[in-house]
Amino acid sequence: MDFIICLNWQIWITLTNSQKDALVDHELEHCKYDKNDRPIMIDHDIEEFTCVVDRHGLWTTGLQRMEQSMKRRRPIQSNNKVALGIVK
Repeated sequence: MDFIICLNWQIWITLTNSQKDALVDHELEHCKYDKNDRPIMIDHDIEEFTCVVDRHGLWTTGLQRMEQSMKRRRPIQSNNKVALGIVK
């Protein structure tokens, strides 16, 4: 069995090549196989609200690991704030 990944074309065409690479990489990380070679979906490493982090800081080890990862990487530059989720 294979995975099917659907992307929003209206967003896709606004992304830079680096953002497209990151998005595809992100979606592929959800796609794994269990020990019996059955497809499974993997959840995100962390799930949190920005306002909770603003109020309580990096209160989980997952948030702390994400902070370290983010410090090692530079942000992808874009003028498209909607595609990056900055503006809703």
